[in-house]
Amino acid sequence: MGEGLYSAAYSLHSAGRGALQLVGMEDVIGKMDIPAPAEFGTDRWHAQQLGGAAGIIAPFVLTHKGVKMMSTKLAPTEAGLAVSRVLNTPTKVAIAEGALAGGAFEFTFKPTEEGDSIWTRPKNFAVGAATFGTLTASTIGIKSYAGSLAKPWLRRLYPDAAGEDDAGRVWAGCIKISATTLSGAPAGFAHTFSHDVAFKGADFSKYSGLEDYGKNAYTFGVVGLGLGLKDAGMAKLKSFTGAEPAPTFHHLAEQGRVKRQNDADLLASLRSDIAPAAAKTGLEAAQRSTIREGGIDIKPADIAPGKIEA
Repeated sequence: MGEGLYSAAYSLHSAGRGALQLVGMEDVIGKMDIPAPAEFGTDRWHAQQLGGAAGIIAPFVLTHKGVKMMSTKLAPTEAGLAVSRVLNTPTKVAIAEGALAGGAFEFTFKPTEEGDSIWTRPKNFAVGAATFGTLTASTIGIKSYAGSLAKPWLRRLYPDAAGEDDAGRVWAGCIKISATTLSGAPAGFAHTFSHDVAFKGADFSKYSGLEDYGKNAYTFGVVGLGLGLKDAGMAKLKSFTGAEPAPTFHHLAEQGRVKRQNDADLLASLRSDIAPAAAKTGLEAAQRSTIREGGIDIKPADIAPGKIEA
């Protein structure tokens, strides 16, 4: 237990140190000793992996929340509409948000060490984007596939399980949590491989071995499990409070497009109403000026179109 807690504290401390480095305040929290290496597969090793992964979840959730807020602000704009046409399904938007959040997380919260180049944080961004983009994509894929396999069995076991009853919601939650956990394997692979490519280049002799792939798959499996439990808890809370589901990116983009179109139509209508009045005012001013120059003090309003022709 102590080993796991220390590893979790170390992960959180590292995240805080990485963020403070960006504003030149790293000395505020100082440094913390890295957990002593543990033999692969031992209880200490498992405790370290679980604790280290748990420490990742909170800062990533914070980063993902920030990305979602920015996404919500962007969606109703012209740029958001353009993005919605490229990322034309909710799945693509979710993967993009996951990748962007992962990149921002690694860029912000992974500290640099003495001797690192200015490219270290951009490389961290690329690794994080590859890792969490893969985690999101594989979660969606596994959940969809597992859901399609489970539905026939659920219909047999529970007549209404595929609907909105409690049994159906429980099974859906279990499938999602399982999907995020299993997604740790491809996410761990993506993390290990992208890190090797970014930091080791073409020196293939220094690339990671199978043990490193296994460690990272394990770590991100725990991360996926934590994120799945968090999502399940939030869904339960929203269901309990009766909160409405948040509008999707594409829904917000369409709302923004409609609003801009309505504003444009209103402006065009106002211009069409104002133009004749402005033209009439200009004509009256010109007529008044001409009449005064001729020494005749007659108001244009006194001259009807029929009288002019006569």
